[in-house]
Amino acid sequence: MYALEGTVNAGGRLVDQYGLGPTEFPDYDPCPELFCLPENAGTGSPHWNPTLPLTFSSKIPATTERDQCRVVLEGLVFRVCEIIEDLTEKQAGTNIFLSGGLTKKPFIAKAMASCLDRQVHLLKEKETTLLSVSRLSAGRSPFSIPISEPVNPANRYVAGKYMRWKAWAGDLLDTK
Repeated sequence: MYALEGTVNAGGRLVDQYGLGPTEFPDYDPCPELFCLPENAGTGSPHWNPTLPLTFSSKIPATTERDQCRVVLEGLVFRVCEIIEDLTEKQAGTNIFLSGGLTKKPFIAKAMASCLDRQVHLLKEKETTLLSVSRLSAGRSPFSIPISEPVNPANRYVAGKYMRWKAWAGDLLDTK
């Protein structure tokens, strides 16, 4: 049994900077071609570019603060999904468990489930990485904490936007 973890550098700080944003999953995208690479301290795994700052695909249009934050949240979701796909190569048996403060926003879990086209599970404990690693090293199950009902894909705009984001980010990161 093992756990995989990737790095998105300073993403939570950006959410604080751009405001609270949506908590629910919207039905449509008012800025379908606005993308964000949401790292303010260089790009983490699997790209490891320490000099690439927070980047938007174009100047942020005159949108609401909630829309601006949604674009940053989408960027975080897209980066995490990219890391999961890179680490798991979409292995069918791989379970996706989410924890941390931002995962309490329904937008995050629903967007991830839609982008990955699979269920994700929310852990009710806020921070579980070190706890789970400690349990694994002791030969125990990684989770002794309650898990919520699985979140299913919402099949809305975000899955298509994720594919467009990957093309944009691939050009930006020169990984195509």
